[in-house]
Amino acid sequence: MLSDYPIKRKLIALVLVTSIVVLMVATLIPLLANIAQIHDTTRKEMATIARILGDNSTAALMFNDKTDAGKVLQAVEAKRNILAAFITRPDGSVFAAHVSRHAPDGIQRAGPRLNEMMLPALLPGVRPQPVRKLEIAGVAAMAVTEPVMIDHSMIGHVHLVSDLESVTSAVLVQGAVTAIAVIAAIFLAMLLSLKMQKQISGPIQRLARTMQRIRASEDYSIRGEKSGNDELGMLTDGFNAMLDDIQSRDAALRMAKQQAELANRAKSEFLANMSHELRTPLNAILGFSDVMGKELLGPMGNPRYRGYIKNINESGRHLSDIINDILDLSRIEVGQLRIVEDSLDIPRVIDKSIRLLRPRMDALGHDIATEIEGDMPRVFADERLVKQCLTNLLINAMKFTPSGGRIAVRAWCEGGSDGPGDVKIEVSDTGIGIDRDKIDKVLLPFYQVDGTLERTYEGLGLGLPLVKSFIERHDGSIDLESTPGRGTTVTLTLPAWRQRREEAAVGDLPKSA
Repeated sequence: MLSDYPIKRKLIALVLVTSIVVLMVATLIPLLANIAQIHDTTRKEMATIARILGDNSTAALMFNDKTDAGKVLQAVEAKRNILAAFITRPDGSVFAAHVSRHAPDGIQRAGPRLNEMMLPALLPGVRPQPVRKLEIAGVAAMAVTEPVMIDHSMIGHVHLVSDLESVTSAVLVQGAVTAIAVIAAIFLAMLLSLKMQKQISGPIQRLARTMQRIRASEDYSIRGEKSGNDELGMLTDGFNAMLDDIQSRDAALRMAKQQAELANRAKSEFLANMSHELRTPLNAILGFSDVMGKELLGPMGNPRYRGYIKNINESGRHLSDIINDILDLSRIEVGQLRIVEDSLDIPRVIDKSIRLLRPRMDALGHDIATEIEGDMPRVFADERLVKQCLTNLLINAMKFTPSGGRIAVRAWCEGGSDGPGDVKIEVSDTGIGIDRDKIDKVLLPFYQVDGTLERTYEGLGLGLPLVKSFIERHDGSIDLESTPGRGTTVTLTLPAWRQRREEAAVGDLPKSA
């Protein structure tokens, strides 16, 4: 019940519960003992009075003087708690009886029949009990019986009936006093616990606030305030020592991060420069191989040269694609990738991408299908980057789908009661698929599912990372689902605000971002 409460309340509850249990045990046992003592004192007092009355009524019993016996019993008027007194013979018959004028009306009206109505122990043939509790006319009472002896012979009994109201009153008074004392002690314990719990909860609360400040500000130079040399002080010292370690490690990590960022930027700049340096001779290779392949300056002497020239041209174009990917990745990493936005027709971009790769698909025997929503909205995006996203996805689908497989391209716009929603472009295939634990990794630059030198599929592992970077530069997202042996589905999402932005004022928007 207390697990979710603050430590302040837990400490107060601990003190109060402990105090209540101890006080109850410490007061209840003496109270019960005092109640028993009150009853025993009352019984002994009545027994003593009964013996005195018995000694004074010996002569009256011997000489059968009921008048004198009645006068002896009248002495009980001095004790207000005694309701009635009786003297009986050994056979149980009543010799004398007296009802106190202090007795309640119900007992006084019973009169001479009191012994028959309320004291069956006085009837003939019934052996009287020394002490017994009764209820007479609705009044709780105690009856005490003492024998009347002469020369070791019993000549009768004296019976006294005492009202227990005085005993009950004494018990109630003592119980009330005890209850008041317990309540006062609990109240005092609560005041003391409220005062003293601060010695424990205060340092813990200050330490917790310090932790919250550090978490909110990420300032590890803040230190906890030590309040003593006890266990809480040791805890504060340990917390501060931990902050020292974290602060030093944080500084080292920041320095390492800066160095890594500088190294990464230098690497990206180097790759960008190298890409430019490689493209210059590569363009010459592609240009001259095209001229030689088309025999623009005359026929080649040996027909086998045509095959060599074709291989040189294809290898050069493949190398050019790789260099372009590296250059784009370098631009993205150094923040130099320029986005040229304009009104974009998604079905047209899809058609251009498929037509560009159609010869390669036909050569591999792939079947391609398109499913485009009839009322596709125009979006505001960079056509070159969106087209490259589709081209990379289609190339991956062709590369990892066995001959005769199926590739599908879908495009639609999610809509609802609030108007047009996000624009979705989906490319799926029936290829080899990707293991679930490698789906996130294939979106990392240069990651290869098969990283061995003898891998079956070519490429640097930049296709999907570039798609992810390009689509995220448009504030979109990429979702990849794949099942090994059944194929892969990649879904690109362009946010709805890009079409609303286009519909609002295309002409007023800048041509680059």
